[in-house]
Amino acid sequence: MYNLNHYSSSQNWNCDETGVQAGRNYGMRVIAKLGQRCVPHLIYKSREWITILACVSACGFRIPGFYLFKYKRHIRNYITNLELGECMAVQEHAWMKKEVFLNWLEHFACSVPGGVSPSRRALMIFDGHGSHVDFKIIEEARQIGIALVTLPAHTCHKMQPLDVSAFSPFKNYFKKKRTIWMSKYPQIKIGREEMATLASKAFSQELAPTNIISGFHREGIWPLNRSAVQNDMGPSEAFEVTFDIQ
Repeated sequence: MYNLNHYSSSQNWNCDETGVQAGRNYGMRVIAKLGQRCVPHLIYKSREWITILACVSACGFRIPGFYLFKYKRHIRNYITNLELGECMAVQEHAWMKKEVFLNWLEHFACSVPGGVSPSRRALMIFDGHGSHVDFKIIEEARQIGIALVTLPAHTCHKMQPLDVSAFSPFKNYFKKKRTIWMSKYPQIKIGREEMATLASKAFSQELAPTNIISGFHREGIWPLNRSAVQNDMGPSEAFEVTFDIQ
């Protein structure tokens, strides 16, 4: 496909969703004295969740984030303190659906430097979730000038640049800043606007061009390297289970 359409690094893209939560920070680290049994720290029990659709190119460019909030109707703007160009959507569930993804495709086309068109196509690599491969999405992408490539099932942790080099440091940074915010305002419940602001800062900090380029390089997507990913994802070997019944 690279040779057929002569895609450059600036035309190779990877998009994927991730999420952040207001509380319930399982696995967080708290510094305390050695041997201390009780270590107090602040954490909310709120399950408030935001889904964020990120998109990066092999040349290190990052599309402004697309934030999805759970709400039945659009009440207010939760992204007033975010980076220029970032957008939001509201629906009853905080996960991606095909209607929202269609809106994101337009956001993507408008955000790409130089634009996207049938004469200046873009290659989009993503997972095969149902919200990404609906017929309307495929047709809309074709008309815009986007070639869609879905990754094989259960391979995203190995073959998707965002999963490999971006999302883990992003979430670690977000959790640290969220803990600081909670310590500073213990009497206030962290809301959607504060979460979005912290997430936006985390993206600008951790989705640096060097990290993005490294993800594409490690997966052999750009420059193309067919042997970059180790073939260790085959089916398990057959085995027998015996029971000793007394």
